[in-house]
Amino acid sequence: MFAGGKLNSGSYSSAVDVYDSSTGQWSNATLSVARGYPAATTVGSRALFGGGYDGNYRSTVDIYDSTTGQWSTTQLNVARDSLTASAAGSKAVFAGGQTSSSSKSSAVDIYDSSTGQWTTSTIGVARDFLASTAV
Repeated sequence: MFAGGKLNSGSYSSAVDVYDSSTGQWSNATLSVARGYPAATTVGSRALFGGGYDGNYRSTVDIYDSTTGQWSTTQLNVARDSLTASAAGSKAVFAGGQTSSSSKSSAVDIYDSSTGQWTTSTIGVARDFLASTAV
């Protein structure tokens, strides 16, 4: 899945391109809010697209459940773009980012796919454009 982004025109996209590896076919969907600079990760049967920027910093999280084919939305604790996301076990973690042109974030939002609940934490140093992975 590929979602959001900034277009050549300078506007932001809500397009989602979905590739089905079993059929080799593409389909389309739409994010609830057009935006660039979101973070994305997959946990279990859910793909999550969080944060971003559309002229304002966004806290929106679009969640696609591949088991049901349904979309839902929720909010990150702190609106931001240029954050990172990774998954480990049953948890998706969104961390860092930018909350204004001069302010970096140490916010961490943790989604537990087994309960559907969110918790928060912080990273040691507030920053944006950071990388993440799980081991």
